[in-house]
Amino acid sequence: MYAGLQDFFRSSFDDFRNLPMTNQRIVVYNNFDLFNKADDLYRSVHHFPDDDTIMPGFTTILSIDRMNDYFVDCPPEVNKVEATAVIIKQLKRNILAIKPHFKRVQLSGEEFLAMLGLSLWNENTWRDDEEMTEIVKRNRSVILDELHKYYAVIGRADYAERLGDVLCLLVHVEEAATQQKTDDKVYALMNLFNEYVTELDR
Repeated sequence: MYAGLQDFFRSSFDDFRNLPMTNQRIVVYNNFDLFNKADDLYRSVHHFPDDDTIMPGFTTILSIDRMNDYFVDCPPEVNKVEATAVIIKQLKRNILAIKPHFKRVQLSGEEFLAMLGLSLWNENTWRDDEEMTEIVKRNRSVILDELHKYYAVIGRADYAERLGDVLCLLVHVEEAATQQKTDDKVYALMNLFNEYVTELDR
């Protein structure tokens, strides 16, 4: 997903493509949890709209009532009962709390891509760099203008309300991504997912 996001943003945004490669990696890395959460929720609602099943990866499906199966082959030193309880608690508080909002709004493919773009060009990425701050503002403005045009093309008269729904969803996703960083520290202390976390931290 990481490399795919970089390729997508290079093909979609001149400003991203013109950044030094190091900066491209930094901006995707810093926002990876945000992209990941948006993608998780979008696919979860699409494939499993009516239950608490989620897709935290392209090949992974999680369901609260089958969480024990998820840890069936974990290392013997892992406390499976504790791990299951912690994961369920954090899923309910985080991604499962947001899933109903995604289901209600039912993002189109175009709106989801716009959300990814707004996640890339978010105001926290380059807070201390005036030039990058202006680039972020410019690209956010372009994305919102394109959304406005999209709503006009499909004949959506309530575009202002709809845009508000999309932006509110983005706020929920940002909060979930922030919480995920804390959750990952808990998982690391419990010796869960260390390979995944280590790979991202390289």
